[in-house]
Amino acid sequence: DWKDLQDPRLKGKVAVPHGSGYGGKFILLQSWLGGGDEKNIEPAFTNLNTLKPNVGLVSKSDPESIKMLTTGEVDVATMMPVGNFLQIKERGSEYKFVAPTPYVPVNFNNFVLLKGPNTPAAIKFMNFALSPAAQTALADKVGVLPANPKAATPASMQPYAPAGMKMRAGNEAVIADALPAWANRWNAALQK
Repeated sequence: DWKDLQDPRLKGKVAVPHGSGYGGKFILLQSWLGGGDEKNIEPAFTNLNTLKPNVGLVSKSDPESIKMLTTGEVDVATMMPVGNFLQIKERGSEYKFVAPTPYVPVNFNNFVLLKGPNTPAAIKFMNFALSPAAQTALADKVGVLPANPKAATPASMQPYAPAGMKMRAGNEAVIADALPAWANRWNAALQK
């Protein structure tokens, strides 16, 4: 459970993402856990106050998160993509991947479509890139879960993929507009 991150035994041993990390989804998750959403982010900061004693490090990148975990600087690296976990799991049986309850925030890499002379070609590419076959191949190559629910999850990631009902997405347009303010406030709160 995400609330397990607040266990006093983890004091100073949890890595959390930088405010803008993973598109602000850890901040949004903290809001959801407190009864809020992307339009009411206050619960995220209430939860941060409870979580803060356990935050040992703030990760700004996936490689940094991997390093923190594998060097023993932290015992828990939050929001680690499955592909990153697969890179380190052979290093020892002490590494475990957990998709906590009640849900896992979904982070999408977005396409931006601008109107212009190449718009039809861009739409054709986006349709191809989001097709089940392309999503399955990309997921296997990059170590991510497919964005298209009709795509097959690669066998290497099936044991780690949360059930569809466990995944939750926010309103990306609202998040994009609010993220700079969220990130500044989050980072300032972590530094206090």
